[in-house]
Amino acid sequence: MLTQEDVQALALAVQGIGRAGGAPFPMDRKYSVTQGGKEVILQPFYDRVNLATATPASVSLFSQPIGASVTLIRAGATATVTKTPRDTNLRTSGVIQDKSIDVRAIQFILVPLQQAAAGGATNDISDDKATLYAHGWFEIVPGSKSRLQMSLLPFKFFDPDFMSTTATTTTTWSAAGVGGMMLSLGEDAILIERGIPFAFTVYFDGAPTLVQSFDLQAYLWAYAERPVQ
Repeated sequence: MLTQEDVQALALAVQGIGRAGGAPFPMDRKYSVTQGGKEVILQPFYDRVNLATATPASVSLFSQPIGASVTLIRAGATATVTKTPRDTNLRTSGVIQDKSIDVRAIQFILVPLQQAAAGGATNDISDDKATLYAHGWFEIVPGSKSRLQMSLLPFKFFDPDFMSTTATTTTTWSAAGVGGMMLSLGEDAILIERGIPFAFTVYFDGAPTLVQSFDLQAYLWAYAERPVQ
């Protein structure tokens, strides 16, 4: 249900200012300093899933909150672990329960199982990353309507590789190359309303095979509403 503040924000959006375009103005950041008012803060939302060497057809992000038992890379090994704030800041499966968010940028980070430059198969990290970016695409669906579909390929160019300072025939790439910059949505922010289920699914066509497993971490860089504190 829209509040008066939400209607005002939508009016600002039509004019290209406020929460739907550029950083919020100060008055948009804090609607009221009285009890019951709201403020808008920069708060990224993130989640992490594992990709096995036999890449799955799809993975669902933001579907397993803190405390869920999942398979992830931790301490240099893939294991069944309990999700912590390292992995996600989602509290309820598939829902931003207590706040609405304006997503301004999207970021993907691929974390390989073997991260040490001196370890075996590190030279395959770059090839594996290229394979995932070339075969993948994602879709964000707030509520029941698709909001964004996009290939992962542009994210490859946000994720550069760096030569290892101790490069040999088996250690060509440094772990410093893992991790990508964010893709800005510019003026076209994605609104995910509080309490409304949303889906974030990454698909991989062709069942590509990897040399090693990866964790895929996604970030939704967003402004979030919350009660004034």
